[in-house]
Amino acid sequence: MENLSKIGIDLWGMLLYLVNYGLLLGVLGYFFYPKVIKNLEKRRATIKKNIEDTAHLQKVLEMQIEQHKKEKEELRIQMAADAATLKKEMQEKRSEMIQEMESERQKMIEETTAQLDKKRPKS
Repeated sequence: MENLSKIGIDLWGMLLYLVNYGLLLGVLGYFFYPKVIKNLEKRRATIKKNIEDTAHLQKVLEMQIEQHKKEKEELRIQMAADAATLKKEMQEKRSEMIQEMESERQKMIEETTAQLDKKRPKS
């Protein structure tokens, strides 16, 4: 003990430092450690819940994307069918109009021919 004091180490001072350090650890452990652990557990639970919510939302989003793709494909098919139907109807109307115009033309030709025949003197 005397050898320790020769090199400048006080045994009572070291013992006092150790007791103070132990008391500090004890007080901190008793009052603050449970609160810190509680907050860490709460934070861990929040993070876990957020991860689960994110996974769920991702699945929902993927399902919605798939549903939108199906709807888009159905609409594309419907539009193609509608376009084909409209094209067919347009061709039919065009044919009808051409026939009407042809019959009108023929009627006009016949009327004009009849009028010319009336105006010509008969010999």
